[in-house]
Amino acid sequence: MGDSIIMNSIPEGDHTFLHGKIIDYVTGKPLEGAEVDVWHTAPNGLYEQQDPDQPDMNLRGRFITGADGDFGFYCLRPTSYPVPNDGPAGKLLEILDRHPMRPAHIHFIVSAPGYKPLVTQIFDRRDEHITNDSVFAVKDSLIVDFAPRKGDNKAQFELKYDFKLVSYDEASKNGQASLGVEQESGSGIGSGY
Repeated sequence: MGDSIIMNSIPEGDHTFLHGKIIDYVTGKPLEGAEVDVWHTAPNGLYEQQDPDQPDMNLRGRFITGADGDFGFYCLRPTSYPVPNDGPAGKLLEILDRHPMRPAHIHFIVSAPGYKPLVTQIFDRRDEHITNDSVFAVKDSLIVDFAPRKGDNKAQFELKYDFKLVSYDEASKNGQASLGVEQESGSGIGSGY
């Protein structure tokens, strides 16, 4: 707990401590050994593989929960960015008279043995593009509020976000074995996107 996915000095970023718990959707019990895979862009709007000035795996990380189901790490408050608009996607956006901007977001893949993996994003409420995402991925239940963090010289903000996973057994009982389960307000559940 408390590791950082920031691999180089990024003074212009809003440093954030992101933490939460991975729990069973039905029982509410914490999931030990769950994996949280996370990534987001740098303040320049680029992922590390797009930017030769960023070190490999910058702003990416994988974390395993302990018996309490908790995870926590340092990252940056996300930044909005344009999707590449010089190819087919750009032509489609132009035809639709749409801008290429994605609102600020953080990607997650959350998984645990015996549970359906969850692939999702969370979006920063303060972003100017939150109501007009170029790829229509924002849902109210995925919008979060970053809070000021006091007493931590590594972060100015914090975000608590819990994820609920559905077991394969429970999903098959409810006819959801191959379908995603919709997001619930304030937490991630199932296999969103």
